[in-house]
Amino acid sequence: MQSALPLHRVLPLMPPWLAGGAALVALYPLARVLWGAPLADSVAAGAVALKLVVECASLLWASGRPELPGRLRVSLRVLGGTSALAATSVTLLEVVDWTRFGLPAVAYGINQYSALASYALYFVGFSLFPRLRLRREDAPVLWIDFAATVLGLGVLQWLLLTWPLLNVSRGTAQPVLTYAVAFLISASGLHLMIVWGRREPSPRAFWWLVGGLAAYLPVAFLAQLELAEVIDARMTSFAYFWGLMPTIIASVLIRHDPLPQQVQQVQPVQPTWWRTFNPLPLWTVAALGVTLIVAVRRSDERYTQVIAIALLVLAVAIAVRALLSGRENARLRREEALARERQAQAKAEAVGRLAGGIAHEFNNLLTTVVGFAELSGESLSPRDPVQKNLRYIRESADRAATLTRQLLQYSGQQMDFRRDADLAALVRSLAPTLRAGLPPGMRLTVEVLDSVVVRVDVDQLEQLLRELVTNSVTASEGEGDIVVSLSLQPPSLAGMHMALAPPAHACVLAVRDTGHGITPDVVPQIFDPFFSSAPRPLKTGLGLASVYGIVAAHGGGLGVTTAPGAGTSIYVFLPVVESLAHAADAAS
Repeated sequence: MQSALPLHRVLPLMPPWLAGGAALVALYPLARVLWGAPLADSVAAGAVALKLVVECASLLWASGRPELPGRLRVSLRVLGGTSALAATSVTLLEVVDWTRFGLPAVAYGINQYSALASYALYFVGFSLFPRLRLRREDAPVLWIDFAATVLGLGVLQWLLLTWPLLNVSRGTAQPVLTYAVAFLISASGLHLMIVWGRREPSPRAFWWLVGGLAAYLPVAFLAQLELAEVIDARMTSFAYFWGLMPTIIASVLIRHDPLPQQVQQVQPVQPTWWRTFNPLPLWTVAALGVTLIVAVRRSDERYTQVIAIALLVLAVAIAVRALLSGRENARLRREEALARERQAQAKAEAVGRLAGGIAHEFNNLLTTVVGFAELSGESLSPRDPVQKNLRYIRESADRAATLTRQLLQYSGQQMDFRRDADLAALVRSLAPTLRAGLPPGMRLTVEVLDSVVVRVDVDQLEQLLRELVTNSVTASEGEGDIVVSLSLQPPSLAGMHMALAPPAHACVLAVRDTGHGITPDVVPQIFDPFFSSAPRPLKTGLGLASVYGIVAAHGGGLGVTTAPGAGTSIYVFLPVVESLAHAADAAS
């Protein structure tokens, strides 16, 4: 396994011939800046042809890496062949004097159709790039982006051809139209590559390549403005050189960056919205917005109406896209929450089976220890000093037996004796005992209904309530308030961590404290055996784990709401008896 090198360590791996070609190409724009006056047309054409040759060579060199996927190698070769075709047409137009041979139409055809063919080949190269395995749910969003981009760019091209402000004459209308078609073709292909392209061999190589190829979009657009005599020809010639350096950097990265299966570090997971993010529709809307402002300032009603209608359609498309993305993101969040819940339940079941097996074996060993301790005590006189040691053995065995019962409760294998009981009366009867065991700085408040009948094991439910109150005392560090409430109105599940899903008809037993609260990363672990968020001397072992086992055995639900500094509330959802459930259905 290997990691990607920093960019400043990758660039020196560029072969000398590629670095030399890039340096020669850079001389032309540097000379234009230093001289300030346009150089000869032959020099400009030679610089453009050399740039295209260097670009072609770099892409073909990058495609020679044998470990690359086949589609990526083919795509790079097609893109390199596109640069070779463009270099050939530039050379033919400059070297051969077609007017001298009486063939000006040939020169015109080479100029127009080679440009169209080059951009068409770019589209082919973009579409051949390795694609992501997109989910079916992403398709409507991506096609809306594609339609919005094409519509917006089409309106811009129509404005370029017909707007009197740009003054495109009949003689230049056809060349402008050719470059307009080329612009739309290359923009569509680039759109497909950004959305569907797989980031190979690395994300940075992919985006450097996109940056280099995207430089041809302004070339096609500036060529139209040049023919319309809106801008100077120097801007178009300079635009030819914008994409060379990003393309060369991308070629070096494609050649040397480790492939995805070779990367050592784990790539960060991107948020859902970033997977389908596409900047092209937003840029299109921004460009149409600028043209609308210009049309309004010039009081050009015809073009103002067309641009406004196009913007309205794009706004509706983007709104539909946002709606679809929102619904999809919400669905993904629900699926992730259910997956986490299923994973937590599977983990609890596995740990429960393990705990149950250990508890049974441990219980067998304890039976032997306690039996021999009893036999030894009976064989000795009551005043024998060894009796004290045997008493310590029996007390330790009793504590171990309690731990065994808690393990069996967590695993759901503890024998229970369920009967219909008034849960409200049970809570009220336990309140004095619970208050008596509280530290001096703690206060216990009980808020219960008149009567709630549930089918429970009373002994296990008493233990559950004691464990919850003990947990609250530990979390509050002996100072604060504890509220025990019983209600038939379910609390809001928003923001609640559900360890067990609640049943359909349930009463809610809640224990709230004013302690320090629990951080979100700890909440999913609080019902694990021998886990506690309290400091190590205060850890209580299986308290909340046994609560989990008791609630699960009764078919109930278990939830927690907490925040650092805001206390903790634990909700136990216990199914009510059928008669009460039917009465609740009738009332609703």
